Amino acid sequence: MTKSDNGAEAPKLAISINDFCARVGICRATFYELLNQDKVRTILIGRRRVIPVAEVERLMAEGTS
Repeated sequence: MTKSDNGAEAPKLAISINDFCARVGICRATFYELLNQDKVRTILIGRRRVIPVAEVERLMAEGTS
């Protein structure tokens, strides 16, 4: 986490693919399957792909059926 102006820890707004896979409990291959099926939303920042934290919560609430 990064520090905000008042010195408090600011929550992450997006996480890496590896962090996403660890939180959800899937492997990278499964992540890319979900990505190719448009079941998970990501953001490209330059060449880096990140996943909004809200997307983790949405995916876990809705599932991928």
